[in-house]
Amino acid sequence: MYYKFPIACALLALTLFFEGTRMFQISGIVPNLVLIFFAVFLTATNFGERSPFWALLVLLCIFIVLYSFLFRFWIEPVVILSLLILGMYVLRRKLVGTPFLDFLVIIVSGTLLFFGIRAALHGTPFLFGIAAEETLYNLVLGTFVWLATKQIRNYYAGRS
Repeated sequence: MYYKFPIACALLALTLFFEGTRMFQISGIVPNLVLIFFAVFLTATNFGERSPFWALLVLLCIFIVLYSFLFRFWIEPVVILSLLILGMYVLRRKLVGTPFLDFLVIIVSGTLLFFGIRAALHGTPFLFGIAAEETLYNLVLGTFVWLATKQIRNYYAGRS
């Protein structure tokens, strides 16, 4: 399990790179790649399913350091995402029980909660249309990532 941790850190750094370049932006809608990364990490990989809490905390610390280094002025999303990810970790055993359905619940609730918390903090109205578009985009992109991760996991499980 511990030999996979550097791979998870490298994938997190790559995710933050893609997040910063807005490479996957379509019509002004940018997917929340960090949320997708942690949702896939917690549901589609052996490492996430069996990882101790300290491993998630270390990944979150790496996320916070890299994010604050790359995007110095965006502290609020880091705090919100970190709290959502901790909540995902705590509640993942209380969800449906099927990894893919858990993944879908995490993506939908995480995206909507992210938008809701930001709207509440800024005192602005919750824009359901924009939140729904990003939720749909997160679901589509996240499903492709989740399926690819499962295929890679199954391929390497069959080889050992």
